[in-house]
Amino acid sequence: MVPAIATFLFSLFCFAPSPPAGLDLPTVLVCTGPVAYAYHNYIDCRGLANCEYTVVAMPEDSAKINRKQCKICKRHANQI
Repeated sequence: MVPAIATFLFSLFCFAPSPPAGLDLPTVLVCTGPVAYAYHNYIDCRGLANCEYTVVAMPEDSAKINRKQCKICKRHANQI
């Protein structure tokens, strides 16, 4: 059962329609570590600096599915 679900999710991810040309989706940064729980808006975020694994960029909508916004980045964005 699990392989069937994994295959479905993989095909959904790989074959999802691309956004229309010229539409820039907001991109965020995510640590791939097993205990990472937030997405980051700034490359120089001190929370992201703690990442001991790979940092990847992804659309914000995808990151929001299973992560929350970094409190440090959120505070920084509110100050601008």
